[in-house]
Amino acid sequence: MTTKELYPEFPQEIRWHGIKVALLAKGITLSSLSKASGVTGIASAGKKNYPAAQAEIAKALGVSERALFPDRYNVSWTDELQSQIEALMPGLFGLPGAEPIQRHFADQLDSHSRSPADLSELPTEEPARLVWVKSALRERGFVLGALTTFLGIRRSALDNLGMTRLDSLQHLVAKCLGVKPEQIWPERYDEAGGPIPKEKTRSASVHREPQLVYRLDLTQGLWLPVRDLVGLPGMAVDETFIEHRAHVQGWQMRQRFGVNELAFGSLPELTKQYLLSPTTLGPEEALVRARRRSSGPVTIELASKGGATPVVALQVDVVEHHVKVTAVPSGETAMLNREEVSVVAAALLDASQEIPQ
Repeated sequence: MTTKELYPEFPQEIRWHGIKVALLAKGITLSSLSKASGVTGIASAGKKNYPAAQAEIAKALGVSERALFPDRYNVSWTDELQSQIEALMPGLFGLPGAEPIQRHFADQLDSHSRSPADLSELPTEEPARLVWVKSALRERGFVLGALTTFLGIRRSALDNLGMTRLDSLQHLVAKCLGVKPEQIWPERYDEAGGPIPKEKTRSASVHREPQLVYRLDLTQGLWLPVRDLVGLPGMAVDETFIEHRAHVQGWQMRQRFGVNELAFGSLPELTKQYLLSPTTLGPEEALVRARRRSSGPVTIELASKGGATPVVALQVDVVEHHVKVTAVPSGETAMLNREEVSVVAAALLDASQEIPQ
């Protein structure tokens, strides 16, 4: 899949973000590139025209500085330059990456796990400790989202690691830094290196204010967090790129509890189809759905305008490989396959967003 957008048409801050993501994908940070090349001002190249810094960045990415910063060199943009940039920054255009993220991350992990980080300046208290850990990971060229992707957990788990104990993520972070998790979080591990469970009991005499927790809200239709759409078919591989595309193409976007959300109806058709397509169920979820079906069909009563007596009822049930919709009392039925159900579901979700709250 490609887009009609050309690289020079993106705002400079979006292009600069794409350049940094491309560098990180190669295990290079702006600070490490500055140290290796001896060129100062590389971190400021996104806002200022520094030819020496631009040349070092382009050299590290294997392209010309004229391709990365066309507005600074009066370049006549061509299809060849566009192809080079699309290959270098596929996330900017919603294209699939050339190298699987998991494989690249595994190679990084294997390389850095044998090189211990200097923990002499590691803060002992949160949130300063988590800030230091994230900075150390970036210095080693790790894309933070790749850690949680590697474990198959949400990106927010890393942001909450200062308060929430997650042993698998703590071990992975420590391995990325070439140390043991108890060296970073000594209060979370015993002398043998085993995790200490966080005490769950609370003193009844201590009054705690209720905390707002982010959850999906369906009262105004279906809105999905941008962070959970990263990398899906039709979407870019970076939150910043997705939000930029949403702004340019007029997608509905809002913020709740500090989380950016997109309306389901605004998503590209390719993304909608993917989200509504059937997935392989685990044994526990399959059992729950089987029990739900065995309890009988779902009945939807359609009342008259007066609302007194139902005129007809729709019964929805699963029969073999189809969804069976039966009108009662007429007995008329419709058998829908997976694709037809997905189309109907998408139409209902789109229409629900037009219902006043």
